[in-house]
Amino acid sequence: MNADVLNTLAGLAPESELAAIRARRPEFVEGAENCRAAVIEPKVDVGLGLPLRSALAARMARLNGDERLAAHYRAGVPKDDAELVLIADGGFPQGADRRLRAILRHVDFITVAPRACTRSDTERLVAEGLTVPEVVALAELIGFLNFEVRILATLDLLRDTP
Repeated sequence: MNADVLNTLAGLAPESELAAIRARRPEFVEGAENCRAAVIEPKVDVGLGLPLRSALAARMARLNGDERLAAHYRAGVPKDDAELVLIADGGFPQGADRRLRAILRHVDFITVAPRACTRSDTERLVAEGLTVPEVVALAELIGFLNFEVRILATLDLLRDTP
């Protein structure tokens, strides 16, 4: 298993009470780490490679106001890829094709207003050139990243509550 990224990002020392509480449920800790590996670095990327997934994850973390998580994923973005750096930092590349524009609009929309999403929003992705496996992979990425943001917020609250 990989290191516990959430404990690290939350600033939990391995010997802390909260880290010990989390360690009592290793299936949850390992589940989150295994999910990260499957969503961010899948064995088959179905057209959404690791650099793009990292940039999108950093973008969503930033939209959620979690700079720690944004920096974590931003580290996976090649520094020499100006387009992906811009995406990770919340920008829209001027020369982006319609597929990439659709991905960025969708990621931003779902992250900011998840309850407003309808079936037509997902169907629009296919109309803009994404394959069904890409739409599924994108949905998994959006769901997982937003889950991580909430777990970190909960860990922060528990850590900071006397």
